[in-house]
Amino acid sequence: MNYELNAATNAGLIEIQIEYRAVAELILDSRNPRQHSERQINQLADSIREFGFVMPVVADGRGQIVIGHGRVLAARKLRMHAANSGGRDQASFGGAAKGTSDCGQ
Repeated sequence: MNYELNAATNAGLIEIQIEYRAVAELILDSRNPRQHSERQINQLADSIREFGFVMPVVADGRGQIVIGHGRVLAARKLRMHAANSGGRDQASFGGAAKGTSDCGQ
């Protein structure tokens, strides 16, 4: 297949880098507009326990979470230690939580 960048929509393939981080090192953004109830965090934790951590958390190069605050809270609740990170260099992204299991929302 031939994939091309579409300047009008800024669509195209982006190279993703995967690395491992400690869940404890991922920093919650206090400006995050989405707040998760304890019930939602419990549901996410149940999903992670059952299916694993399949949807990555996105964080910047410092570990500041951009996408996935609820997943990180659930991973902390499950006392997950390791975190795999996926992101793109151009935006200084890298972040995804993964511990002893794999999943997510």
